[in-house]
Amino acid sequence: MYLLVPRGAKVPEPLSRLFSRWYPALLALFFAAFIVYGSTLRHGFLEHDDDQHISRNPRMQTITAEGIAAFWGGSYLGLFIPVTYSYWTGAVALSHLGQSDQEVPYVRPWIFHLGNILLHALNAYLVYVLLRRFGAEAFAALVAAMVFLLHPIQVEAVAWVSGAKDLLSTCLALGAMIFYSSSIGLARTAKQNRLAQCLNYLAASALFGLAILAKPSTVVLPLLFLAQEFYGARRLSMIALLRVVPHLLGVGALLYFTGASQVVEGPFVPVPLWLRPFVAGDSVIFYLRQLFWPFNFAVDYGRRPDLLLQDQVRLTLATLPYILGGALLWNYRQQRGKAWVAAYAIFVVSLLPTLGFLQFSYAFFSLVCDRYAYLAMLGAAVLAAAVFQSRTHRAGVIAAAALITFLGVQSARLATTWASEETLFGHSIDVEPEGAVALVGLSNDRANKGFWADTIPFLERASKALPTWGRPYNNLGTTYLNLGNKAEAVVKYRMALQYFPNYPMAQSNLCAALAGLEQFDEAEVACRASMAMAPDFDMPLLNLGYIQMRRGRLAEGEQAFRAALALSPGSYKARRNLTIALKQAHRCAEAIVHFKLLNQDYPSDQPLAVDFASCLQELTRNDEAQAVLRSSLDQLQHK
Repeated sequence: MYLLVPRGAKVPEPLSRLFSRWYPALLALFFAAFIVYGSTLRHGFLEHDDDQHISRNPRMQTITAEGIAAFWGGSYLGLFIPVTYSYWTGAVALSHLGQSDQEVPYVRPWIFHLGNILLHALNAYLVYVLLRRFGAEAFAALVAAMVFLLHPIQVEAVAWVSGAKDLLSTCLALGAMIFYSSSIGLARTAKQNRLAQCLNYLAASALFGLAILAKPSTVVLPLLFLAQEFYGARRLSMIALLRVVPHLLGVGALLYFTGASQVVEGPFVPVPLWLRPFVAGDSVIFYLRQLFWPFNFAVDYGRRPDLLLQDQVRLTLATLPYILGGALLWNYRQQRGKAWVAAYAIFVVSLLPTLGFLQFSYAFFSLVCDRYAYLAMLGAAVLAAAVFQSRTHRAGVIAAAALITFLGVQSARLATTWASEETLFGHSIDVEPEGAVALVGLSNDRANKGFWADTIPFLERASKALPTWGRPYNNLGTTYLNLGNKAEAVVKYRMALQYFPNYPMAQSNLCAALAGLEQFDEAEVACRASMAMAPDFDMPLLNLGYIQMRRGRLAEGEQAFRAALALSPGSYKARRNLTIALKQAHRCAEAIVHFKLLNQDYPSDQPLAVDFASCLQELTRNDEAQAVLRSSLDQLQHK
């Protein structure tokens, strides 16, 4: 199977022979991936989407067919990415292997980090294969694949567990492009083999469908298909256009039936249509700068549209990408710079969904993110292949080695910053001091370590940097609640809901604060509002159970705790509160079942051991009660 290549270019090897000679490139890419990104295997989950997507996702606490089907039935957390959620569910199931039925299921983060490394290395190899199909020499294709693999702009997608959606969707997209290239190659050079052409086309279409279900931003694939056609034939025929019509219809159907969009945590002001090309141009400048000056990478750049529109210099410079594109096209018409045009086109087209022409929710925080450029780095790989084509002499090899070493060292250093919230967000604030997302992330790290007062300066800076964002006010409320100032906590929670009315966490937290002030009727209203917004969220059920217990409604409290436990079987709070409700109802025989599970996983928890022993004594099982207390004291002494 051959792909049509530019006139005068060397005809590439058949795909079957190319895969049979994969070993050196494949081994080199996977070895480089583990050398540079291997440190992430020691990293855990981050409280930066990882918890919501995986570690605290109630649908992944216990793996069921119904839970997987729910991801395919509609959006979750404002995202319709069922392929990615199915992949994560499989990783959770793999993580649970070897754990006994009595244990609270534990999700091992290293499995997810390993998956990211393997996916990234596979993507780099697919880039190598794709470039070889377009006639790139083995050396040039390998250098280009290394650039794709090792450029620091790729670190966010690889080192962040939640970045798997970019890795997985790109893997499927690159596979689709390879099959599509084979399909059009057969259409041009082997017209008699209609069946093989059709099978390649169907495979490309199937992978395209899976890619957009892994992450919707791969809707640009039909344009990349057309770019392949144009690159090979220097024109777009009617047949070429008709070939992508089914893909465009599929995109339209997906958008129509899902209507999925991320929730914006504050009032979102759309950018006027006439200004969006300037917003897009500014974003392209940012990514080009990151590409050619690989320093100062951050998790939050704070480049919002409203800030751009206040900066006349940036608005003027935003025209440069269009000027550059025009110059490249003019050069191309002079029969020069074909690879440069292809590289620039692939780079920009891959970024189209997030450049600002269309409104997307994360633009509320920043128009740009490193992970948005993951697929776009295919364009950078095309450029690198063109630069190193026929450069196998000594100077070319030395230059390639120096480039690869430099990028690898930069990425290895950057990957270590993803070890924890403290290192990640601290590094990000060093790069962009007013990044609201990073400031909130760093405050979460201080809160998780129990330094509640330390969170206030970070959260106040975040609320000044992005005044209409609800989360800093919600987190300030939680800080004041933990510092014992319930009245001020209520004020902050209400401010969060003022900017983001559909905020289930803030409603649940408001419920807890009002319950602490013994305003139970208002608290129950807030809890039920939170439950209506997020039926899969267990926290309002825990708060509601607490309220009912305080009111003496033990049966209703027990019901709420059981519902919370059904959502999150591994939740300590849900099971612990259920034991309290059962104990107060003098149903110790039922409570003991849950006490045993908790005591197995938290043997040094003294209050738990005392309540467990009390229940055993109530059932006249005094020897067991003494054994529980002795075991707890022993565990406490050994800690």
